[in-house]
This record gives sequence, C-alpha cells and structure tokens, in this order.
Amino acid sequence: MASKAPPRPTEMRSSRRRLARWQQEQRKARTALIFGIVAVLVILAIPAYGYYATFIKPPREWVVQVNDRIFTMGYLVKLLRMYQRGTELTGQNPNLGTMPFQIVQVISENELVRQVAPRYNITVSKEDIDQEVRRRILGTRPPNDTTPPDQLEREFRERYRQYLTAIRLSEQEHRQLVEWDLYRERMRDYLGQTIPTVQPQVRLSRLTVPTQDKAREVVQRFREGQPFPKLVNEYSIDDEEVRKEGDIGWVVKGIHTDLDEKIICPPEPGSNRETEMPGLFAGIQPGTLLCPQMRPTGPEGQNVWQVYLVTEVASAREVDSQQREILKTRALEKWLSEERPKHIVRLNFDSEKYAWVVKQLRIASTPTGQTTR
Repeated sequence: MASKAPPRPTEMRSSRRRLARWQQEQRKARTALIFGIVAVLVILAIPAYGYYATFIKPPREWVVQVNDRIFTMGYLVKLLRMYQRGTELTGQNPNLGTMPFQIVQVISENELVRQVAPRYNITVSKEDIDQEVRRRILGTRPPNDTTPPDQLEREFRERYRQYLTAIRLSEQEHRQLVEWDLYRERMRDYLGQTIPTVQPQVRLSRLTVPTQDKAREVVQRFREGQPFPKLVNEYSIDDEEVRKEGDIGWVVKGIHTDLDEKIICPPEPGSNRETEMPGLFAGIQPGTLLCPQMRPTGPEGQNVWQVYLVTEVASAREVDSQQREILKTRALEKWLSEERPKHIVRLNFDSEKYAWVVKQLRIASTPTGQTTR
C-alpha cells in the first residue's frame, strides 16, 4: 500500500487557526453563558432580597433587650395585634401613634421586674399561673357552685382554646404575659407596704376651661368675690365637674405631683415676672386658688387649662383605697427608674421600625390581611 502523504505546512497552519478560532468561540460562549446566569441571578435576587428585607428580616430584628433576654420585632407585632383586636372588639380605635412605643416600654419594664423580683423573695410558680389563667377564663366561681370538676375542666379548655385563637397567641406566649402581670402586681404590693396609711391631705375643687385666657378670667372673677361653684357651672367644659360643683375630693401627696412642692404662676397681664406659691403640702391654707395648670386631658389629647381651689386641709387623714392604688403604681415607677441603670436595658425602636410595625397592624386589621405574617 502506498503510504499517506504527510499534511502540508499550509494545511497544518489552517487547522491550527480553525482550532484556535473554535476554542476562542467556545470561550466567548462560556463567558456569555456565565454573564447570562449572573444576570438572571441578579434579576431573581432583587425580589428575593425585597421579600427577605420586608417579611423575613424585620421580624427577626431585636427590639428590646433586658440583660441576656432578647425580644424581637415579630414578638412585638404579635402583642400589638392582640391589643389591637382587644380594642376593636370593644368598639374603640387603637392609637397607633402611641401604642407601639408604650408596648415596647411595657415589655422592658415587665421583664426587668420578672428578673429582679426574686431578689425580694417575690416568686411566681407554675401553679400561680395556672390559677390565674383559669380565673381569667372562667371568672370567680361562687362558693355554692356545684358544677362537676370534669365539666368545669372541659368548659375551661374549650373557652381557653377559643380565647387563644381569638388573640392569636400560643399557650406559652399567653402564659408569659400572665406571669409578667403577676410579677408586676406582686412587686407593686411589696413596694406599697412602705406607703403610710395615714397622711396629710387637702380637699380640692377643680374647674376646666379650654384656654389660658379663660383660666385667667376665672381667677380674676374669683378674686372679685364670685363663688367657685358658680364659676364652675358657668365656665367648666367638664360635665362631671359641673355635676359635683368642682369637688374632686381629698388628695394625698403624690397624686398630683406637679402641685406637690411649689406652683409657678404664669405672669399676670401687664407683668413681666412670675410669682411663686407654696405647694399643696407646704403650709397652704384653705381658700387658696392655685395657679392654672395646662394639661393634655381634653378630647383627643388636646390641651386644657385647670384651676384648683383648696377647700379643706387635714394634717392626718386615712388614705382611701383608690389613691393607695395610684401611690403603689407611682412607687413601682420610681423603683423602675432607680433599678433600670443597674442593668442592661436597651430599646431598638426607631421611626423605620415603627413604620414597619404600623404597616403590619394595618394589614392585619383588614379581612384579606388577617393571614399575613
């Protein structure tokens, strides 16, 4: 057989060029494929990140820290939805302008109380929580109740299940709220033991008007000899004040803290200085008219002006139960303000987080948004 002739140099060069072109085209194709895959991934990542940033990341962010305990945005939204549904069931509109900030504060306070309470030998057992949950669900049973225990248990379980479904909390989450409430109430009672049962008191009458000018007019007419009950009937915008001719009863120190020590009067028309009066418990005498006080107690938090008249003074008088409860709450507030700096208590709730929370609450309040997470 004749041997095959070796390829000519020109043919070899041509083959190498074709191979090089093929390899270059392959590299270009791979590069284009890689760029295409990256572009697709970027396109897909944009909505994926948006979903993560909107629905996954915010609920996991911390909003309250008390020492080593962390509470997330998701937990905050759960509590807010529970309170939101509670107000809606009573026919009220939740105040979304303040409620989220209030709940953040309450979470930090309740957890701080829970952690510190054992130092004062204040404890809450599992049995305490069980008993309180049953009381809230079934109410206080009358002494002569003859309902069989097994029937009561079935009734409790069914009502409790319906209640948890309505507030959309797990049993564990609800029991934590009950535990917080018990700790807070027991700490109030503990601190309340130091409140004297007999204290100096004054009896006050009050008149509420919408403007400072009206308040000054009331003061002027009282100084001219007009009886305070007559002025209440003529000027007051508070129906309860008119019904009681202004009388709001006996007041102990700590109820109206801005009146306790000293009262700075606004300048009289034509005067360029303020005048200073003693506080309610610094030797003030019956018949003294206190300087008008501005308070945000009008409709929808509007400012009103209130004028107080001291009608009686008692150096020692028993504190009634209603005022005692207020003083216990004030004692707890004072204790919290003193205890908080001793611990790691941080709040991470800014305007951006507030806007996200309010958006979730508004979604949850619509029928189509009730299953939104």
